[in-house]
Amino acid sequence: MKSKIIVVQSILTLALLIIIGVLSIQNGKNSKAEVLYLEYGDTFSAIEIYGTTGEKVDKLAPDQSKKATVVFYVTDECSGCIGAMADFKRFESVFGEDLNYIFLWEDGIPQNLIKKYEINATSYTLKGKTKISTSTPTFYIVSNDDTIVFRDVDFSNHIQKIIDLNLVEKESTQKNATQYIVNSYFQSVSSKDPKLVYFYMPGCSDCQAADELIKADKLDEKFEIVYIYKYDSKEDGVVIDKNKLFAKVYGINWYPSFLLISDTNCEFVGEANQEELKDILEGF
Repeated sequence: MKSKIIVVQSILTLALLIIIGVLSIQNGKNSKAEVLYLEYGDTFSAIEIYGTTGEKVDKLAPDQSKKATVVFYVTDECSGCIGAMADFKRFESVFGEDLNYIFLWEDGIPQNLIKKYEINATSYTLKGKTKISTSTPTFYIVSNDDTIVFRDVDFSNHIQKIIDLNLVEKESTQKNATQYIVNSYFQSVSSKDPKLVYFYMPGCSDCQAADELIKADKLDEKFEIVYIYKYDSKEDGVVIDKNKLFAKVYGINWYPSFLLISDTNCEFVGEANQEELKDILEGF
């Protein structure tokens, strides 16, 4: 009996040691990394950055002709980082070619994730040698001399700052956003079919009134309609304006707002009473 107890104790001890070892590896990952948090006004030249083949990168911006560089500081594990990867294609499609886009990986560069999420951006790595933020993802806007002009962990704030700094041209950005919406969310991409993009907020009384107007005037037969929700909804299959990207690009500060699209015209409609909205939708 005593020998059995000893065996059980040995097994439990071994299991405990294994668990402790695993946790130590996980918690100790990059424990030897130099902590060099980069803030506003700091420069990326203060740290060692490596390219995909292991070469040192001397200049962060791959194209100095671009207005600025947007840096995503990420790992291949955190859920927020995965979310940023998943939404990158939409972000890049809207903001276009005026900016450099860089994914700066804390450790190795995961080619499988880059392929999975179709990340059309330059990838660099810190090789686990340096930590530049207390959390991932962290988003930076960097000038062409590698100086940080903005840093935030909230991607929505990051988007707004790009707009506030006039790093992208408003008209072309809105055109890109409209094209992305048509290509991604509508069943028909033909410009001959009138389309109505309905920026919607659940629980909004004005949205409910607009719904009634659209049904009463059978405008849902005139337009192909796509609803873009302000925030998450319990409804299945709805489009969510993640990080308020479209709201910021179109300057939406009123719900409902609309984007009317035809083969010859594209018109944005913000705050309007029922009669005004009726006239606009019927006359488009």
